[in-house]
Amino acid sequence: AAAAALGPGGADAERDLAIQQEALRRGTVRVAILPIGTEGAAGTRLPAELTAALNDELELNRWPRAPLFVEVLDPRTVRATGRRHGYTRPAPSLRDAVQLGRAVGADLVLRPAIDSVAVVESDLRETRRPARTVAGADTAYTLREGRRAMRVRVTYHVVRVRDFSESGEEEVWGSADVRFREARYAGNPRDLSLERRDRQLFDERPSRELVDDLTRDLALRLERDIFDRLLREVR
Repeated sequence: AAAAALGPGGADAERDLAIQQEALRRGTVRVAILPIGTEGAAGTRLPAELTAALNDELELNRWPRAPLFVEVLDPRTVRATGRRHGYTRPAPSLRDAVQLGRAVGADLVLRPAIDSVAVVESDLRETRRPARTVAGADTAYTLREGRRAMRVRVTYHVVRVRDFSESGEEEVWGSADVRFREARYAGNPRDLSLERRDRQLFDERPSRELVDDLTRDLALRLERDIFDRLLREVR
């Protein structure tokens, strides 16, 4: 009925569309992308919020924009399947990645991990500030101001499930550069008698600006690099 409504050429148009859709289906690679974790000492130098923010940005806003011939499987399914199989490492072994790929019906499995973090401070100025403890003793703390740049490397391998093989290591760098203002004290800062605005200088959490900027930069670079790399696997 639909073909008749399209007129004399309707049947041919529907057939051509069906052929195109089937060709797309057969040529599309199904990819399971594991969530990004940390390896080695990188985990101790990285803002704790970054990996969660980065994975959220990738899974919600980047992976759904996969190009033609690349289908990124639902990250929730991939994570749940990984947990059921006991894969807790950020970058599982080749054997584990292949088994995970088979379990979710993937042609390829991508194993990313943050393995390098570099922090550089510049334009640094330190000022000694007199203070008093809550017990009334004279003391001092140091105010530090300047710029802080953070560079982060994500490495990944593309695992080919059918061939039980993987690509060489690929790497993507991201960076952010923000101003900072913080305080240091030789003892416990809670022992100091300070106004609220000065006490906030001892907050050891990374700035929201740094996490946001680094998340955006890494997500953009990972999206471009990984999709370009996956398209090379399309046959």
